[in-house]
Amino acid sequence: MEYKYFLPPLRRLPSAFFMIICVFVLCITVFRISDVANSTTFQRHFVFPLTIFVFLIEAIRFAFEFFQVIVINPIEITYRASGYTVSVHWKDVTRIGQRSILKYDCLFVDKSTEGVKIWLPGTLWGEAEAFIPLSHFEKNWRDSELGQQIKQYAPHLFQGAEDVPSR
Repeated sequence: MEYKYFLPPLRRLPSAFFMIICVFVLCITVFRISDVANSTTFQRHFVFPLTIFVFLIEAIRFAFEFFQVIVINPIEITYRASGYTVSVHWKDVTRIGQRSILKYDCLFVDKSTEGVKIWLPGTLWGEAEAFIPLSHFEKNWRDSELGQQIKQYAPHLFQGAEDVPSR
């Protein structure tokens, strides 16, 4: 039996809202710059390129956040996001821990493990482990169906001292 977990709609809402704002600002900037006679050098050479850059970065972030999915079956766990895929056997998941300043819970896998595919540059710069974010999908994932399946298929993750306490 295979189970799929998608990001909850409210987790996607801030990204969608910010993307709409970026498109709005980009349109305003383009229309103001198109009137070359009234646009300043600052607008043409700084504001417009900066707006394009922010829009592209936000588009990448939006795609990365919006299309995340975790697929679980008895043999493996797969996490897919734009530019980043981790598909590994349960025995290759090394630990549960927290990642980044925001301290969200993740499953960790050695980056060199077969099944870790990264095509978005900079996704794991300087990191030895790939990750599968759990807190993004379920706020209290340990008590959810997602947590119960992880406990069923990978009990070795809950036997060590590295386990993060429940919130």
